[in-house]
Amino acid sequence: MKNLTTLIYLKSRTNSKEESPIYLRVTVDGKRKEISLKKSITLKSWDKKKQRGKGNSEAIKVLNKYLRSIEVKIDQTEQELISAGKRVTIELLMNKYLGVDNKNHTLIEVIESGNKRKKMLIKESHISIT
Repeated sequence: MKNLTTLIYLKSRTNSKEESPIYLRVTVDGKRKEISLKKSITLKSWDKKKQRGKGNSEAIKVLNKYLRSIEVKIDQTEQELISAGKRVTIELLMNKYLGVDNKNHTLIEVIESGNKRKKMLIKESHISIT
């Protein structure tokens, strides 16, 4: 079984509101990827050990629920790859998590696809004219 860990942490730089951006780091067998979660929080409102916001405000509750959902989605993505019989790598996991299509298309496939679309447009234009 692969060794998968997640870490939610703050970058040290701050914005004009004195908030630090929240990042996700996923590690699979020692190889890691980091992505911004497009959220930020003040240092005093962050619990580094729990990797969550501190407090009971509605904004903190919403943030913590969001952070938990990200961890759950990473775990689900890992399970989907395992169930599909695929070898879990950091690239495959993150591409699937982010919804990135990793399929490489050959030049011939691209041309054939374009030709099919053009034929469909020609058929549609002939049908509407008659």
